[in-house]
Amino acid sequence: MKQISEINLTDKEKHILLHSLGLTTKKVPYRNHFYTGVGSKDYDDCESLVSKDLMHKRSDPFNDFCKDNYYYVVTKEGFKLLRVKYEN
Repeated sequence: MKQISEINLTDKEKHILLHSLGLTTKKVPYRNHFYTGVGSKDYDDCESLVSKDLMHKRSDPFNDFCKDNYYYVVTKEGFKLLRVKYEN
């Protein structure tokens, strides 16, 4: 994996990471998830964050109708990049 200082993010990717943690409206993280699916405007950006090891992708076990929708969660590396304390 690249060093955190070597990771380049688009503004949209940074927004997705912040939004996943609730940091677009609060000063302290209160959640850790972003829900989107294949074909949505955010899907490719979330996949890019997964490829950079900043998010993990999880299927939605409760939704049999939308099998192409996924939960994305910020990894420890993502927390480090944002300089936010990681709590599991």
